[in-house]
Amino acid sequence: MHHHALPTRRRTGSHRAHLPHHVIEHKIEHARARGLDLGSRIKNVFDDLAPDLERLRTLRVWHALWLNRIDAKIARLERRKAEAEHGRKSRPRPPEWVVEVGIGTGRPSVQVHAGTCHMIGSRRRPVSRDEARRLLTDGLRACTHCQPDTQLHIIDLVGVFSSQRCRSGRVATPEGLVITGVPALP
Repeated sequence: MHHHALPTRRRTGSHRAHLPHHVIEHKIEHARARGLDLGSRIKNVFDDLAPDLERLRTLRVWHALWLNRIDAKIARLERRKAEAEHGRKSRPRPPEWVVEVGIGTGRPSVQVHAGTCHMIGSRRRPVSRDEARRLLTDGLRACTHCQPDTQLHIIDLVGVFSSQRCRSGRVATPEGLVITGVPALP
């Protein structure tokens, strides 16, 4: 495999003006150490500005305008950062429990979710812990992803309490568990 060298552009003397000052100073010290007199060449490296007053004033105005633009942009970015921080701090906490609602008249409740569930639809309303428990024990469907029924300690044990009868179809245990699906009294 053959590698061909690409033609390189010949450097002119002007490339030195684009070197960082510490590199230039190092080269000057090195030249002086070797006893070379750079004379006017050193002077021209650091004095690459326009030689006349009119162009220097134009450059100053141009740079002042750029500084104003840069300062304005810095101020805008600092303001945005402060606003974002304020928004983050003052944002209301997400609700602990959410009911997803359907469409149509009365917007019927469809499903109960934990407030942080990523499966909540766009139509929703926040609910309290007690209301979420009530809705679940009344038979409203629980989200299968966040499982609010498990988080709220609501267990569906249709077969276990089939011999026990009650009016509401649910039984509360001494531990605070609510059991749904208990056959209701006729």
